Amino acid sequence: MKQKTENKYWWLFASVGVWLTAMILEGMHRVDTEELVLPVMALLLIGSSVWWSLHKGADRMETLLLVFLGASFFLRLLYCVDQPFNCSLHDLGTAYPQKEGWYQDGHLGYLQEIFQKGALPEGDPREKWSFYNPPFFYVVAALMLKVQSLFGISMPRNLENLQLFTMFFATAAIQVSVAILREFQIKGKALLLSVALVAFHPYFFLGGAALNNDMLSVLAIFVTLLYTIRWYKEMRTSYIVILAFSIGLGMMTKLSVGLIAVMVAIVFLIKFYKSKQYLACIKQFVLFGVLCIPLGMYWPIRNAVLFGMPLVYVQALPLEDPQFVGYDVLKRLSLLDLQGWKDPFLRFNAEVDYNLWTCLAKTAVFDEKSVEVSQWQIVMVAKCLLYTGVGLGGTSVVLEILHIVRREASRLMLAMKALVVVLFLGSYIKFCFQFPMICSMNFRYVVPVLLVIAVNVGLYEQSSKAKRAGKALIGGISVLFVLSSIVVYGVLQL
Repeated sequence: MKQKTENKYWWLFASVGVWLTAMILEGMHRVDTEELVLPVMALLLIGSSVWWSLHKGADRMETLLLVFLGASFFLRLLYCVDQPFNCSLHDLGTAYPQKEGWYQDGHLGYLQEIFQKGALPEGDPREKWSFYNPPFFYVVAALMLKVQSLFGISMPRNLENLQLFTMFFATAAIQVSVAILREFQIKGKALLLSVALVAFHPYFFLGGAALNNDMLSVLAIFVTLLYTIRWYKEMRTSYIVILAFSIGLGMMTKLSVGLIAVMVAIVFLIKFYKSKQYLACIKQFVLFGVLCIPLGMYWPIRNAVLFGMPLVYVQALPLEDPQFVGYDVLKRLSLLDLQGWKDPFLRFNAEVDYNLWTCLAKTAVFDEKSVEVSQWQIVMVAKCLLYTGVGLGGTSVVLEILHIVRREASRLMLAMKALVVVLFLGSYIKFCFQFPMICSMNFRYVVPVLLVIAVNVGLYEQSSKAKRAGKALIGGISVLFVLSSIVVYGVLQL
């Protein structure tokens, strides 16, 4: 009898294997061969994982799923190896003059200061750009730099290899998303399609190569979503402990992870009311609070006490900055931004890049990167990627309503995914008007919504109530989106 599960740990096996290979090559001073050796090593590790899965009797769909995930890993590795460590456009920091690979502030300056001193930065965090962020990512990244420095690697190469670290978070987040999709009872071809939308989404290429705290915060949110579902179904103490650490350490990575705590609190209250196990629930809630609150609130409370920094603080650009787009509500929230759709890329021109939805769609597939319009081959595929992405986002709204009307999943599961959309899009809109800059209108603030889109597509594709024409349309848009992403980030490498 065939088993129904694939090799669950292939991604960990492959990630560690590729990182160790990179370290060995660095130690042998064979940096020039990394672009060839690392992908070959990844192929061997992924191939052996597929063989193991087949040898253990995994069924055809599970094997295909493993192939999809392996292909996603391989393409993200190619992208990661190709991109320099400073490819990110988000507050990377100011480089020291004539001190290659070292930064004064920003994300890199933050983790390098911890790397050098072995302690958190001293003084008011507001005095240096990005130092207001909670320290968990930077502490862990600095430890990785320490390990890699044992091989005698220079700082620029050390940072290049650190990209494999953030790529690991991207890979782990994708694996967690698969588990979440399974919790919604999405199976077979519908599962493959839903997984592909996440695994080949541009964000996991871009974020997996960026040296900042975004991808680790996404992983924390995904883990929280998964174990909230599992805890509601079965009140295990181990689940509540994982939830406490995922939210607590998530907030120690990025305070915005605390948004998901609102959804968790609501689920807790529903379980408390419905289960009638009041004492058992109270015990678990106390355990959750004891573990989560000190972790999640340590950083803001520390800075409030020592430096008078507000509990929810974000460094802001001055209103005189060229990125300022104004407060015109109708203009910024309009769904008919015809001018903005002419160019698929952000150009950081406040006269064009002002609409929340247009900028959200563009950054979802290209972040803040762009190419010259004269490169028509790239622009043609880029527009296809952008418009199919918009199509998926728009149809997901309709599917969300359909699933609620048709009860395609349990009420709680439907409510949870609706609440994720409300929380993160609501926070995004508030943030964009509170900080009316082009850089504020970025998809990286609403990544969990991608998971909701994947769930909506999967539930629809396997629904017995859905019409064949509708399935063909949404399936076609999804496939075109995935293929366009593969071309842009796997072939053209935008």
